Amino acid sequence: MSIPIACATTLVLAAGIASAAPSLPGVGIRHYGEFPADYRPTTITLGTDGSVYAGSNDNAVTGAFIRRVPPGGGSSVLFSNNKIFDPDGVLFDATGAFSGVANSLLVACSGSNEGFGVIYALRPDGTQLTVAGPLQVLNNNDSMAFNSQKVLYVNVYPNERIVRFSGQTPVPVIALTGTGGGSVMVIDDLDRLWVTCADGSVRRYGSDDVLQATIALGPGADPAVAFCPGGAMTKGTYVLNNQSHVLSRIDAANQLVPVGTGFPQAYGITFDAAGNLYVAAYQTGEVFRSGCPADLNSDGLIDDADFSIFAVAYDILDCADPAMPALYPADLNRDALVDDADFGIFVVAYNDVICG
Repeated sequence: MSIPIACATTLVLAAGIASAAPSLPGVGIRHYGEFPADYRPTTITLGTDGSVYAGSNDNAVTGAFIRRVPPGGGSSVLFSNNKIFDPDGVLFDATGAFSGVANSLLVACSGSNEGFGVIYALRPDGTQLTVAGPLQVLNNNDSMAFNSQKVLYVNVYPNERIVRFSGQTPVPVIALTGTGGGSVMVIDDLDRLWVTCADGSVRRYGSDDVLQATIALGPGADPAVAFCPGGAMTKGTYVLNNQSHVLSRIDAANQLVPVGTGFPQAYGITFDAAGNLYVAAYQTGEVFRSGCPADLNSDGLIDDADFSIFAVAYDILDCADPAMPALYPADLNRDALVDDADFGIFVVAYNDVICG
């Protein structure tokens, strides 16, 4: 199968250099923004306007400001008016279901007294109010998630447990004893809770808080997890292995299906309502966002290097063919074939040249 020459001659050559990025074949990923390198972004959450908020693992005794990357990307800006001590966890509360303030940002952190934890809410103007704690049951709490009924779940790392709020009262509901403690958690569209643990596993709990499955990634995996509602990427739960730097989707059989490679160490990963992935690199503060699917080599450009990759896959045609490049980057419409439909998508992107 050969690419139509008449179409190929309409392509425009690209020039320039772009920053390196992880590889997300068939979907594309690019540099989107940045937090300061010493900010150590942990959990991230998206505001209704598209802002990317990040909790910080800055444990300075004076605390740290909460920052956000503005809609459309770019350098982060200050959001909180005051510094907060150890503000690891953030969760956008669009309806005010927990905080009582619409479009506020929940911040889970250690209290100023050792052994206690607090949850603050930052109003849209950056001012702060306390909504829970300080309490021992919230000691050094971090990752948070809402279920479909807007009930708040919180991971409490040193206590090796997950707590669920009944009103404003935290009630321990999931024991993570022996796992080394949970790290990142997310709740899917079936109200199942997925939590990554220090023993290198992902555990899935049903809406009744009962363990359903344990997916082992191996010691040292140090994973992060996020749920995609579908759209730009396939619906499902995704896990990032911070040892192998591979992003995988967990399928219905609880098997890992690799979808991307070369990811930085990250705990802050999330998806928007359209299925676009956001990743905040823990060591550098860089934020990456999926998109630009025709950028087959993930260099920020759609140029002759990408055309060469596409041409090879186009001649192979069937993604089931063992000769097809791994992860099928040229299958832009994800129908298991690399054909004229994919070429039409590629041509439009090639003529734009630059991802953005």
